[in-house]
Amino acid sequence: MDDIKRWTISNDGRYQTMDDIKRWTISNDGRYQTMDDIKRWISNDGYQTMDDIKRWTISNDGRYQTMDDIKRWTISNE
Repeated sequence: MDDIKRWTISNDGRYQTMDDIKRWTISNDGRYQTMDDIKRWISNDGYQTMDDIKRWTISNDGRYQTMDDIKRWTISNE
């Protein structure tokens, strides 16, 4: 989990801990809520396919399922 907690989400900022990832803005009001919110945000932001969305599934406690899921979600602006 340490690797996951240190995983950096790169957009216009850096998010270094799991708490930061949980607080990461996925909607206009900045709230981190449900998988539906994540799916809607990814769709609105132009991410590619439902498979990409499904690979980025986050469980109820906010933990990424596997490191492979995280590695597959490296679709970024970089």
